[in-house]
Order: sequence, then structure tokens, then C-alpha cells
Amino acid sequence: MTRASDTAKLLGAGATILDGTTISTADNDPQLILKCTDTDASTGPKLDLERNPGEAGADGDNLAQINFYGYNDASEKTQYLYLFAEAADVANGSEDVRFGFGGLVAGADSSIMTFTHGTSATGADPEIVFNDSSKDINFRVEGNNSANLLFIDGGNDHICMNTSTDAGGVLNIKTTDNTANLVLFCTDTDSNGGPILDLFRNSSSPADGDVLGLIRFKGEDAGSNETTYAQIIGFIQDEAGGAEDGTLKIETLIAGSSEARLDFTLSETVFNEGSKDIDFRVESDGNANMLFVDGGNNVVCFDTTDVNPAENNVAGVGILTGGKISASADGNFGLQVNRKSSFGGVIHLRKDGAGKGFLAIFDDSSSGRMTIGNDNTALLFNDSTKQIIPFNSVGTKQDDVIALGNASGRFDQVFSANGSLNTSDRNEKQDIEELTDAEKRVAVKAKSLVRKYRWKKRVTEKGDNARTHVGVIAQDLQDAFTAEGLDATKYGMFCSDTWWDNDEVFVDDDGKEHDIVKSYYTEEEAPEGSTKKTRLAVRYSELLAFIISAI
Repeated sequence: MTRASDTAKLLGAGATILDGTTISTADNDPQLILKCTDTDASTGPKLDLERNPGEAGADGDNLAQINFYGYNDASEKTQYLYLFAEAADVANGSEDVRFGFGGLVAGADSSIMTFTHGTSATGADPEIVFNDSSKDINFRVEGNNSANLLFIDGGNDHICMNTSTDAGGVLNIKTTDNTANLVLFCTDTDSNGGPILDLFRNSSSPADGDVLGLIRFKGEDAGSNETTYAQIIGFIQDEAGGAEDGTLKIETLIAGSSEARLDFTLSETVFNEGSKDIDFRVESDGNANMLFVDGGNNVVCFDTTDVNPAENNVAGVGILTGGKISASADGNFGLQVNRKSSFGGVIHLRKDGAGKGFLAIFDDSSSGRMTIGNDNTALLFNDSTKQIIPFNSVGTKQDDVIALGNASGRFDQVFSANGSLNTSDRNEKQDIEELTDAEKRVAVKAKSLVRKYRWKKRVTEKGDNARTHVGVIAQDLQDAFTAEGLDATKYGMFCSDTWWDNDEVFVDDDGKEHDIVKSYYTEEEAPEGSTKKTRLAVRYSELLAFIISAI
């Protein structure tokens, strides 16, 4: 038969064409047309391919196959493409089919696409498989405006969306504008989390320090090189069952190197783990530098970026390396310290861990008063009585204990509206006696010892403008006692103090050296080479009373 019309004339309803029948044509007209003229809604026309072996079917039976043949350049008849159907499972009531098409790829038979419902015997799930033969075959789905809305690169084992370019990932999603490349959304209405994105490292041998996943932020540098500018990394810190710990790290590129910016570990959250010159700044509602950590100068600042606000006269607080605090306030207290409820210390000063001074609030005259000092040598400032009172660190008065100045460290002048008040209560004295004749002769002699003089230090400072003073010379007074066989040091009017001076160098907080003379009050504590000094003094209130006794 040479034409489809000839075949139709030969066939009647229910007619059968025997095996080996060929329908051919010499042009491009259809060889076979199936036509249905039924007007109802049922399907038609139909083409049935039936495999009827006359017995029960078996799993794997090839039900039918349609082959597409042509000739190669060697004039060889070649099967280029075929469609097939296979009985995957013939169990009555649970039949499954495997259907697909294959063809030649680079001269080799290859599965192009297969549809299967799986089998109960193998437990395989139903699936549609493209390129089951694992050939270098791409799969492409076009969209309305994208030629590569979905592109599977068979040769490089990558999946691309909106592009055919392999960007280096197993999944590559491209956009040509600023719209989102990927959106995860959840329409669930309960209170549980969603949508969820999991990065799961499914390792059979997890270990401490394993990297669980990275999120990398990439771009190109000036030389068009792909560069990771920032990344977020998750680690296993401790994989022990029941005691698992995780670490999260945020890194950015600094001067060409990836550096840690923020680390979240088991025990701490660390900024700038790599110790780089990176500042840390926290803004408040009205302050751009509420908290400022100067990474280059190793200073923590509050309310300023100045590393030494007190020295530079800038409002704010700076905590410098080594524990130095620099505080400055504009029109207010630079430092406020409060002790709540009980009386006692407010500020404790220490040197090498040992207490060396304090500022406290103690009860005096039924009210809290400021006290400053060290241990048993302190002063309490009583504003209500307008008095400065000798005190100690446990809140009690130090009566007749503390001296003001010493032989090597004297006050220059004391300005007072009234003279000093000296206790002269009989109840506190003993050994009260008349002066001896020898003592009276010394008193007479002392009256003639009065001289005028000028202080050497003042002459050095003021020259001829240095003023003249009147008094006795302590050595002359000592000689007068000695002449009468008396020891001047036994009398309160005459004082002699000895100490040791040593030339030393002091380095201040700014590293500047200063030449100083340091005094030591016992020979044992004085460094070798120290100079012994003795200074004599006269207590004029007693000397004048002594001289008056001889008049």
C-alpha cells in the first residue's frame, strides 16, 4: 500500500492489519490519520497499543515501543529516538507503569526522560527522571521573558535559574535588577517559626571545630576578580551528646584579609577577636558616641571619642589601658559616688593591692561627714560645726595623735584669724614643778639670744626683697642648755628631727621623667647613698613662757 487513503479503503470496522505492514509515501503527506466524528464529550479518536501475551503479565514486560528511524551519513538505518512503556508492577489492584523516551546522544543509546510510579517490591517512590543515563545533556525551561527560567547544566552538574551561566554554585539564581533572587514565605497562621532555612552539615563523624556552613557576600574588586567581602560562619564548638555548643563568627575583609568582627562562643561574645585597629560604637537616642571603643588607642570611651577627656578638656569618660580613668563633665560633677544606707568608706585607694587611702562618710554630730585619709591618719570635715577633725578609717576621732607636717615637709605659712589653741588643763598634766635655778639661768640667757635674720631660700627667690625675721637660733638655745649641764632635747621648746634624703627619678603616667628628692625616716629604709639630714626647731609658745619666767 502506497498511501494512507489506500489503507483506509481496505479496512473496515474491526479490521486487523497483519505484522509487517508498511505504509509509505513519496511526499510529506501524513501516512496515517485517525479521525473521530463523534459529537459527545468522550475522548476520540483513540490509538491503542496492546500487548496481549495470552497469559498473565510479568513485572518488567515491555508493553509497547514507538521507534523513530533515519539514516546516518554512512547510509545506515539508525534508530534516533524511541518511546516505550513498561509494566513496572503487574500486581492486580496496584499496577504501576514505567514510561519514557530515549535516543542517541553522541552515538550512544541514552535515556532522555523516564516516568515511573515506583514499585512496592523495591520501595522506590514515584518519580520523573530526566537524563537517567547521566549524559552531558542540559535541561531548559523557558519563561515568558526568560530563555533560561530553569536551566540544568548536565555537564557541570549545576542548576541555574534565569541564566545558563554557571556561577560556581550547585544552584545559581540570577536577577538583572534589584528584586529578590530568593524569597521564602510561609502562610501558616500558628505561632511557630516559619519560614525556615536550614544549613545542615550531615557528617557521620562530627568533631569539635567543624565548619557547619558559610554565608558569603561576594563582589568584584577593581581587577574584576571575584572577592568575598564578608561572611558568616557556623562552627561546632563541642559535639559531645547532651552538652553540644556552637560558635557563630562574622568576618569582613580588611586591607585584603578576612578578619573576625564578631564571635559568639559558649562563654562570651567577642568583638574584634583578631585585635585589629577597629573601633566599636553604640549610639543612643541623642548621642552618636554613647559607647565608643577606640581599637587603635586601646581606650573605652563614654559620651565621647576623645581618649583622654579630662586632660583635653572634653566632656566624657575614657578608660585607658592599665586602668586609668579620665573623666570630664560640662557644668556638672565629673564624678559622683554614693554609699547607700550605712556610714563608711566610699572610695578605697590601693597600691599593689594593699589599702593606702580612703574617702569615707562617717557619722559626726548626728550627720554624715566626709573623711579622707589613710588608716589611723585622716581628717573629718564637719560642715555644721565648721571644723576639720583628726579621724581614722573606722570612724573615730584621733585625739592628740596626728601632726601637721614634719621636719622634712613643712607648710610655708598658716593663715589664721586667731592663734593656735594649746591645751593647758591641769587634769592632763603631771610632774608640775617650779623651774630650777639652772633652768632660770638658761631662760635669762635665752632672752639675750634673740636675733634678726633672713631665710636663705627666700633670699634665693626674692633677693634683696626677702624680708627680715626675728627669733632665736635653735643651736644657740641648745648651747645655752648645755652650758648649764642640761639637755635641750628633754624640753618641748627645742626640737630636733633627722631623716635621709635620696635623689631619685619619678616617671609620670605620660612617661615623662622627673628628678625628685625622696625622704626616708629611718636609716634602715633609706637606700644606700642617701644623705642624712637633721633640722632643729623651736616651739615659740613654750620658749616665750620660759623667758617670761625669768623676768
